[in-house]
Amino acid sequence: MMTMQHDGGGGSSVPPVTSNVTVDPGEIRAFARFLQDMETELSTTRDSLADNVGEAERTFGKYDGAETAVRKHDTTLQAELDALDALITRFSELTEGTIQVSRKYTDLEELNRTNADVISAHLTADGGDQ
Repeated sequence: MMTMQHDGGGGSSVPPVTSNVTVDPGEIRAFARFLQDMETELSTTRDSLADNVGEAERTFGKYDGAETAVRKHDTTLQAELDALDALITRFSELTEGTIQVSRKYTDLEELNRTNADVISAHLTADGGDQ
């Protein structure tokens, strides 16, 4: 048989998580531009590396182990290119998501401004009738 006991109302001894965060849509847009610039840089690096695919034979020359070295090089290079492609895709997604967040905050600020104007107009109109 199980019995339940009241804990005395003390609750958790862990303090609540609090935050003092402010949001600036302009700063969010600036961060999105930074992400976009980074995506461009990564794409440039990727393109530069892609130019080396199939060029390993010139780099490694002709010796007994060159063919094996070429295969390993090309396999490793392709893995790097695949990883860069995935990273570029993530940067693109982060950029788009950040832009959407910025738009939401901008829309929210406009809505708050509009509501504040309406409320002020109502208060002014109500105060003038008295």
